[in-house]
Amino acid sequence: MIDDLIQKLNFEGADAYLILGADNRYYFSRKSVSSGAVVLTKNSRTYITDSRYETYLKEDPAGFEIVVAKRSEFYNAIAAELQKTSAKTVAFEDDELTVAQFDALKEAIPTVEFVQGSSAINALRAVKSEEEFGLIAEAQRITAQAYEAGLDVLKHGVIEREVAAEIVYEMIRAGADEAAFNPIVSFGAEAAKPHHAPGDTRLEKGMCVMIDIGAKFQGYCADMTRTVFYGEPDPALVKIYGVVKEAQANILRYIRAGMSCHEADSLAREYIKAEGYGAYFGHGSGHGVGVKIHEEPSLSPNTQTVLQKDMVVTVEPGIYVPEFGGVRIEDMARITDGECVNLTNVRKDLQIVK
Repeated sequence: MIDDLIQKLNFEGADAYLILGADNRYYFSRKSVSSGAVVLTKNSRTYITDSRYETYLKEDPAGFEIVVAKRSEFYNAIAAELQKTSAKTVAFEDDELTVAQFDALKEAIPTVEFVQGSSAINALRAVKSEEEFGLIAEAQRITAQAYEAGLDVLKHGVIEREVAAEIVYEMIRAGADEAAFNPIVSFGAEAAKPHHAPGDTRLEKGMCVMIDIGAKFQGYCADMTRTVFYGEPDPALVKIYGVVKEAQANILRYIRAGMSCHEADSLAREYIKAEGYGAYFGHGSGHGVGVKIHEEPSLSPNTQTVLQKDMVVTVEPGIYVPEFGGVRIEDMARITDGECVNLTNVRKDLQIVK
């Protein structure tokens, strides 16, 4: 797979790529290392790190030359490797590097021209391989299992953070590397906050329960949201649930390769507006998922990116009414030339937990 990625990477305008971001280093090497750099050319690949990771990287080098350098000599080691490649123009991750990192690079390597490389890397990451689909599918299987464990602890008086903790525990027990992001578990009025952090709100009858979670498996993320009800819900929430469910179905029914992200977003947004809830849907309808939980592309009103076959995006419209509650339903979809493939097999009918 690594050979295929390098062959697909756009080297037009760049002699080499310098990869410093942890997610991109993992993407190209399948090695999780907290500190290091990857140097890629059309004909070579080098991983620079310190002695803590030497044995780990050499166990399965995947064609990489492994260079071990003291942390104090990190940028000098990068300079030496780039000199070996005779690169005159080096692409870097302009959306990852801090100003301090970029200044250190320019000071250590004054002889090369640095050009922006994030767009080429992000475009490559956006279209998934069959191997990546398999890893995402397993991450989603684990996520679904953890979700069911979370439902099992929805009892009167339980607090949000207890449910979140049970979900993360089940993810790890089921084989996840870790949670792909901090779980969102919100009860009642807290569900009106799209990215609510689980707190000490206790579950009571009639409350909506929003659970937004994702596991990470072998470096790849999953992402799903379900909203259920503890006891009989307010009829207004039942109506909102039906609107969100149909809005999501509109995207899943029609989204396909060749459609712009703006068009895909409008399939849900315009329906929600027509039903009178437009003021309560503020975020985009979805985003790409891969080694990061948020990747390209973005399904939003202002994004004209054209969807391509084998992208993976979330589909997650929501309605959030302050001081009342909210509903979000989220699946992951594989883009095809025809009807998308839904990667999330978890029930979406209105569910009342008693």
